[in-house]
Amino acid sequence: HLTDIRTVIVGASWAARSSAGNVILGEEAFEVDDSRTTVRCAVGHAKVHSRQLTVVDTPGWYYNSPLENTSEMDKLEIRRSVYLCPSGPHAILLTVPVATAFNKSYQTAVEEHMSLLGENVWNHTIVLFTRGDWLGDTTIEERIEIEEGRLEWLMEKCGYRYHVLNCKQHNNNTQVASKPTLTEEEWMKREDELIDRVLKTLVVDPDENPNDTSAKKHSRSRSI
Repeated sequence: HLTDIRTVIVGASWAARSSAGNVILGEEAFEVDDSRTTVRCAVGHAKVHSRQLTVVDTPGWYYNSPLENTSEMDKLEIRRSVYLCPSGPHAILLTVPVATAFNKSYQTAVEEHMSLLGENVWNHTIVLFTRGDWLGDTTIEERIEIEEGRLEWLMEKCGYRYHVLNCKQHNNNTQVASKPTLTEEEWMKREDELIDRVLKTLVVDPDENPNDTSAKKHSRSRSI
């Protein structure tokens, strides 16, 4: 039973990386506003569901900009993030906002910036679809299908490991779209289930080398 879970959150600027970290930790560990606030890696810790959680937030890249346009300092910080987790991270969370079209330039930016973390990074990556409230009545699976194959490419890269978060309203226990008639207790139960699902998705064999290229079981993690 893994009790110490270490994660790194990466993604484009304004892709709700810091907000996602706050949701997972259950507290305001990372600064969030409308400006580009994360210019250096930041580390947050919390105990969630009897597990000690370490989350590293990283600077974002411009969503449609190639790696060559990213500053050397930002590249260094993204590379440095994995060293801020003792013994290395168990998983990399890649935030992708559903409100933004995942076009060719976005795809290229993701692929190039993820390469900063090594050739085996996709074996340990979970796509975290943020701003899930933008989906409305559309499921994330339907959204994946309409993005001209590019989100399907992303799913194949990460072994179909993904989850949906509504980071904007996490303080109100409204993690996922649902009927507004739920009681506060039901909302909290759904939030607990969502956080637990994310944590379980992160768990890997603690004895496994993060650089191991052996095949990993593919699992889909749907929104509740």
